[in-house]
Amino acid sequence: MSRSLLYLVAGVLILIGAVLLFIGLAFLIVATKQPSRLLPALVMLGCGGALVVWSAMKIKALGAAAPENVNVRVGELAATSGGELTIAEVVGQLGVTEAVARQALRHLTEAGVCKGEVRGMTEHFIFVGLKQAIKVKKCAYCGTVYPVATPGRQCAGCGGQLEVVDQD
Repeated sequence: MSRSLLYLVAGVLILIGAVLLFIGLAFLIVATKQPSRLLPALVMLGCGGALVVWSAMKIKALGAAAPENVNVRVGELAATSGGELTIAEVVGQLGVTEAVARQALRHLTEAGVCKGEVRGMTEHFIFVGLKQAIKVKKCAYCGTVYPVATPGRQCAGCGGQLEVVDQD
């Protein structure tokens, strides 16, 4: 089904729900004098309210799954995940289909926002501006790498000077 048709169906259901709410309210008012109208009033109010709420949720979900919105949401997800995503993470976190996730990541790659990299059998997308640089201590002489929290300024292996650099 096309997106515009789904919006149309949801809009029509909202209108039907609003009409049911209005008629249910009228029956509720009449029920003050004729108690037999109370049950139909409550049924119409319940059905009308349910239709309006369900249709509004569907419209919201359709809007969230729109390609232009998915691109923004992927960027926000990348910011919270350290600047690196896989297609499975996008599908799982945003609740979109794999095709929509691939399309959004392809669009962001073409725009230069991220770059794709294959590791093993998984494609990773690195958002360069969001990737956190991890600092390490590296020996200038032998190249041994130590965590920054390691005490000292000399290499334990060769005695060379340690420099703080970005991890590769």
